Amino acid sequence: MKLARSIGPCFFVIAALVQMPTGASAATVQHIILPTGVWNATVTVTGKDADNILAFGMRSPQDSQICPTGEGFDCTAGAAKSFTELSGELVFYLTDVTCDQTFLSTDTDPASAQIDQVDSTHWTIGWDDAGGPSSVDSTTCDFRDGDFNDLTATIVADSVTPTQGGVDFAAGNYDGVNTLDISTAFGPDDLMRSEIIVPPSTGADGYQAGPVTDDEQNASGFPTFCGGLCDAQVDVSMLPSGSQAGTTNDPGTPIKVILYYRGTAVHGDAVYAQGDGQAGSTLLSKCFSSTMASVDGVNAAKCVASDKVTTTGNGKTKIKIKTVVVLVPSGGDPIIGKG
Repeated sequence: MKLARSIGPCFFVIAALVQMPTGASAATVQHIILPTGVWNATVTVTGKDADNILAFGMRSPQDSQICPTGEGFDCTAGAAKSFTELSGELVFYLTDVTCDQTFLSTDTDPASAQIDQVDSTHWTIGWDDAGGPSSVDSTTCDFRDGDFNDLTATIVADSVTPTQGGVDFAAGNYDGVNTLDISTAFGPDDLMRSEIIVPPSTGADGYQAGPVTDDEQNASGFPTFCGGLCDAQVDVSMLPSGSQAGTTNDPGTPIKVILYYRGTAVHGDAVYAQGDGQAGSTLLSKCFSSTMASVDGVNAAKCVASDKVTTTGNGKTKIKIKTVVVLVPSGGDPIIGKG
């Protein structure tokens, strides 16, 4: 809490702007949960608006103080720390040194922090400290104002440990220069596996470097996604922001999400998808060609580039290959299934 001080008839409002990914819109959440996999993350203090002395750090899955550091005695804007090999939920703490009280980012009733999720790997957190003197008691530390601006920070999961070849999950780091190709593997009873191919970044709004994940989830969690239950599993991916759409004279270089089906999941031709900002799934149309993400001469966010059945092994095992070419808008992370 910042104590009020009289400075005359003028009032000053000071605000700090935190740069977020273009096109992102934050949603308030209770928990900070990383996508499936093992991640690295950077936590940066962006502001402090409190007279009390504060300390800030991660409590779980690692217990480590972020600020103050060295000979410092208080947190200040710009303090940062990078963490490696993180997974699951991240829990942070704020210690009000002045009042000798510690709060967690997961506190409720009352909440000690406000967490805003910008996208699947970006969060901001604003803290409410123990408070300061009230008009009734000049010594109390229990006068909390609930403005969540006493300390502010960003959390960015900026890289992921590659887990190529896993069952139901794959991940990798896209550098924007080279093609990234990640794929899952068939488990003993799996009827679907998937692959994501991200081409090199080109153009003014080309794909941005960052982590890419491919997560296959049980279709029962999406009971109506494919106009009913989807075949096998549903693919939930995190793709780079940016767009490499085609034009009349340029087919563009779209991202490819490829779904491989086998066994009883071979049948069924309807492919459904849902992107960020969409309330539900939509049935995808066929692309104009296997290389251009357009339908009837109009650019499409997603369309089916190919749908074919090939026979492998002894001729009894048929694997249906569907290639869904995705035109990626900023922040567009599609969910794809087949019914």
